[in-house]
Amino acid sequence: KFFKEDEMYAYNDDYVKTKQAELIGIEGVYTNKKTLKIHGFSEITDVELNGKDLGVTDTVTFNKGLNTVRITNEACTVKRFVRVDTDKPVLNVKDKKTYKRNKVLKVKDKYSGIKEATVNGVALNKKQIKKGYKLTSIGETRIVVTDKAGNTKTVIITVK
Repeated sequence: KFFKEDEMYAYNDDYVKTKQAELIGIEGVYTNKKTLKIHGFSEITDVELNGKDLGVTDTVTFNKGLNTVRITNEACTVKRFVRVDTDKPVLNVKDKKTYKRNKVLKVKDKYSGIKEATVNGVALNKKQIKKGYKLTSIGETRIVVTDKAGNTKTVIITVK
């Protein structure tokens, strides 16, 4: 049995020399985590963030917005673009407030963009997210909006 700290011993030298380093906990370009760990099957020899050399480290703390990180290990240098978004999406309606029927719901997100939005469990399409969605159903309305970094904003309003 191998433990996490013994992980490298489970691989042969050829594998270690061809396996590039990676950022742990990120898929794609967007994240809502400001600090990420670096994982490499061979020793990390250099890390650069936004043009600044960080030396040898296993952790990177990003700025909000677009970041460029270069990670070098025995296998290669990996360059990744990472957009950090720790803010929830913004809506033009406020939780626990009442709005008139036909109010146009608008949602936006400054750093990563909107991934999905639902009104009473029904997903809005891309056009409705971009142009706005007319609230026509009277009564309690639950709106859930998630950005591409995984930040979610939920509001419950009343439409009269």
